[in-house]
Amino acid sequence: MDFLSHALRNILKFDYVYNPRGNIEEAKKYKHLSAWYGQSFMVDDRIFLDKGLEWIRGLGDQPFFIVLELQNSHYPYWCPEEEAKRFPESGLYGRYRNAIRCQDRLIRELILRVENLKISKKTLIVIFFDHGVRGIFPEIREKLLEDEDVPEYNKVNIKVPLLIYNKWLVPKTAYVDQLTSPVDLRPPILDLLRIDYDPKKFDGRSIYRDEINNGVVVTMGYNNQVAP
Repeated sequence: MDFLSHALRNILKFDYVYNPRGNIEEAKKYKHLSAWYGQSFMVDDRIFLDKGLEWIRGLGDQPFFIVLELQNSHYPYWCPEEEAKRFPESGLYGRYRNAIRCQDRLIRELILRVENLKISKKTLIVIFFDHGVRGIFPEIREKLLEDEDVPEYNKVNIKVPLLIYNKWLVPKTAYVDQLTSPVDLRPPILDLLRIDYDPKKFDGRSIYRDEINNGVVVTMGYNNQVAP
């Protein structure tokens, strides 16, 4: 068992952990060998969706919490060959755009499959990213910045999606402009579920409350101009 799986099982106490690197034979039907990674392999993110939904079905009516850590939007930006031609740009930028589109499609499929399980009314789906495009990929960064009158740092490094979805708990689409981070996830979830808590005991803050504390942005490995 690798360290991450060990930590998830024995420290964070997750009941079920699936790591395709520890189940290579089972993962072979999803496997894609990538020259960019040498002898390592990229796994189609669909395997996480399939295994996650299989685990949920086995729970019956039990409440659950699940984390699906999708990987194909990371370098080397892989998606199935039949879907890799939507954006014709060559090179890294083309692979990046196709991989993002594939991930969007997979998220849509996740929502539809949750609805098919008849659990969508009581399931809150939270989609977030930990970082944007890092400065080591100038080809992508420059393309994203074309014709955009915004600071480079904001556009490609920290401006990433945060979506909270449940059309019964969140019946109207709302957009929030304020700066948030992964530590801000738990308070708004508790607010949506109408669970009382003391906000002073949380590092994060809720986007549904007026009392917004000042935040701090910390980044590493961006570029020599921003983080020497």
